Amino acid sequence: MTDLQVGTRPEDLHLFVELIESLGSSTGDEHRLSLRAEEISSWSVGEHLDHVLTADLLNLKAARLISLGRGKPPSEGLNEAGHRVLTGGVIPLGLAQAPEFVLPKAGRSATQLEELRVGVLQGWQKLGPRLDQIDESGQVLHHFAVGELGAKQWLRFALIHTRHHVAIVDRIVAHVGESSG
Repeated sequence: MTDLQVGTRPEDLHLFVELIESLGSSTGDEHRLSLRAEEISSWSVGEHLDHVLTADLLNLKAARLISLGRGKPPSEGLNEAGHRVLTGGVIPLGLAQAPEFVLPKAGRSATQLEELRVGVLQGWQKLGPRLDQIDESGQVLHHFAVGELGAKQWLRFALIHTRHHVAIVDRIVAHVGESSG
């Protein structure tokens, strides 16, 4: 049987909630959302936040489906990339291409991004305390890039993926600040 604890840490929920809360200073700032540095990324700050918050909602949905008994028994578990990402806590820059269903939506406003952020925050705050219980079912759902994940692993992946995009956002903001200074 696959170990649904691989890569997970007790502090993941707390760290993820703090990270999503901290994004509130960006999602409400139209100027910051419009910042772009092609040398760093083809996406603007707003597009990175749109992408990662959309993905965070889908990660939440996967954990919710497992909580409803709509997962499946593990068969293959995490793939090699999944082990590296979940245990190492990092997604290497430029490693993967985002699938179409999580590409940023054109023209998403600061208000819409803030609504998305609040939905992610509230959803994980509600589901998070039940993750140990949910994982007792032994069920998983498949993630296209990292393999089969249990509920706590979906949270761990959401944390790592969000950190990855926040780091890119920070690089864009710093670069634009350096360029204009």
